Amino acid sequence: MNDDFDNTQSKSAYKREATSLQELGTKLMALTSEQLARLPLNESLQAGLAEARRIRSQEARRRHASYIGRLVRETNHYQIEDALAALTDPLRQQRLQDWLQRLAADAAQLAAVFDEIMHTYPFANRQQLRQLLRHFVAAMPIDPANATKGEQEKFKRERRRTHQHLYQLDQQAPLY
Repeated sequence: MNDDFDNTQSKSAYKREATSLQELGTKLMALTSEQLARLPLNESLQAGLAEARRIRSQEARRRHASYIGRLVRETNHYQIEDALAALTDPLRQQRLQDWLQRLAADAAQLAAVFDEIMHTYPFANRQQLRQLLRHFVAAMPIDPANATKGEQEKFKRERRRTHQHLYQLDQQAPLY
């Protein structure tokens, strides 16, 4: 009898789990190396995924996805699934935009937004982030309708710099 088969689990349930893990492996095979670096993968799984990039034949990729599914089963696949969900979360970009919009709407929210960002990204450089947010708030025109072209461009530049910094923080954040 197969060592992987658990007597408390039916054969059908075991096959469903194996199929779902193979699908998870297929999703992992579709990710870039930068995205894979952010996931909690062991060395054998990383090597298997690196090998998958080399395979071009459709049938060979299908067999390799089965192999990757078996490697995923040997790891903590719940942690990988959670990290993959966080990586593909469409609300990540929305959260960055929301912070900037809140600051643009009310400069008094600077401390609250800063605290939220630091809570979300505790590894961030506090001084640099605080300075970027202060420059962003300072560049906001008092009267946007009557702002000069130079004031508008300065605000756009500071908004872009702040957004890029937040985006980099998001891209560098570990998912596990």
